[in-house]
Amino acid sequence: MVYKLLRIIKDVLSGRRVLLVSDYASANMVFLYEVALSYVKEKQGTIGIVEGLPIRIDLLEEMAEIKGLEKEFSRIVVLKPGFKPTIPVLVYGADQLAYDDLVKLSAKTIFATSYKSGKLPKLLRARVARLVKVDNEYILHYGYSRTRLRISVSGIEVLESIPKGIMGKAIEELMKALAEYGPITHKDAVYVLMGSLGIDKKQAQHLLRELVIKRYIRIEGGYIIVEDYSM
Repeated sequence: MVYKLLRIIKDVLSGRRVLLVSDYASANMVFLYEVALSYVKEKQGTIGIVEGLPIRIDLLEEMAEIKGLEKEFSRIVVLKPGFKPTIPVLVYGADQLAYDDLVKLSAKTIFATSYKSGKLPKLLRARVARLVKVDNEYILHYGYSRTRLRISVSGIEVLESIPKGIMGKAIEELMKALAEYGPITHKDAVYVLMGSLGIDKKQAQHLLRELVIKRYIRIEGGYIIVEDYSM
């Protein structure tokens, strides 16, 4: 779970402001709740959530119960825009707020979500993180790192950089080939998988396509590049 703690949340806890930009309303909400619960657990204080878009307080309560953080839940308050806060706040849907409301919130905002960034990073003096969905998983782009996540009602789960099963074995064999031979082409990769996994050409090509679709590898100039999701 998240207490293999994401660097983005560690940064917020240490005082760095972050803006999460993504198209996924429910994932944004869960992410914001993870930050809220982590913050009150660590700081033992009160925090506010400002609604640029409506939030589901029942989901926040359910997450708190699953994590055993009911006391922390009681220190999170939901606030409407249009005031100058005196406590740290998180903003859900910052790009939906009026400029004047954002200015009032900017000094106390420690984390915010939005569908688009625009001038928000400058206004909030925040680093930008981006969330991209791949099948039923997400990839978090933050700084120079990329992390694979699963996001659900119970919170955020950090996934291993190499999946289990045949896809994981395929990545390991490709990495061995890259280490031993240097850059390998797509054609080379097909033969690597055929030989190391004992599969035919059609299966090897299908496996490579799946690895590309799920963004475990990419092909640039005909060469295989294994993506790094080591946080």
